Amino acid sequence: SWRAENAPEEAIKEVSEQADRLVALLRWLRRLYDREAGNPLKCVLRLSELSTFEDAQAAGERLAEQLDLGDVPAAKLREKIQEQLDIPVLYVDTGNHRDVSGATVHLADFACILINRREPTGRRAFDLAHELFHALTWEAMPPKRIDSSTLDSRGASRKRRIEQLANNFATALLMPRALLEARIKRTDRSNPEQLCALAAELSVSPSALAWRLYNLNWIKSSTRKALQTMKSVEPPGALPPPYSEPFISMLSRALCEGRLSPRKAAKLLGLNLDELDELFRQYGVEAPY
Repeated sequence: SWRAENAPEEAIKEVSEQADRLVALLRWLRRLYDREAGNPLKCVLRLSELSTFEDAQAAGERLAEQLDLGDVPAAKLREKIQEQLDIPVLYVDTGNHRDVSGATVHLADFACILINRREPTGRRAFDLAHELFHALTWEAMPPKRIDSSTLDSRGASRKRRIEQLANNFATALLMPRALLEARIKRTDRSNPEQLCALAAELSVSPSALAWRLYNLNWIKSSTRKALQTMKSVEPPGALPPPYSEPFISMLSRALCEGRLSPRKAAKLLGLNLDELDELFRQYGVEAPY
């Protein structure tokens, strides 16, 4: 299930083909090296299409507490998802298709989340929280593949409902009410510049914070609109390396043990050998061949 805005069908197809190869490699590596890969248990959210937006928000807040996400949930979310929920999160490149921001891949034996690493920090955090909702509600609310032109009106309405629930869950997960209450006391709620600074503190986008505060009835519509137009400033070194540290660790081990050739690994990842070397260097790992 792809998260994309106005992306053409050919873009989704191209990115999907790349993702298929990556997920197949991840699945193979997990079966070799990940002790949790055989865990028959999985986490689910107790939500359905009949749940209210308030239900989704409450679920997001409870999960933030359960995962112990701390004062800046966005900063710890990826690590906690991988360690406590056993859902791999891979940062990927989508080439020229910048409209494709993320995806949830659901298979019989595991789920994983793919995030466009070139999105701004706040957008990556929101995409991850949004995709987590789909990963944890797949059986109850399987999302539609991005192709709205093929949906009838009933299908389109159902899709919008699920996406709205996911958005409400995501904003509450990243910005729990109790956390915001403590921060907002030091902020002028009518001042978009101060609110934008608060968004930066929380590693969320100004738009995400605007909607969260507005839905809590903490800011006026005029303030929400002004905050939504503001741009976040990316901190130095904000671009994360591709994939993930657990993935690179398993890949390095497979290459060391001769279970996979460097050329085959590079082909599966859409890289040449020099680019594969650079990938390992980004993680401080010597190329294992």
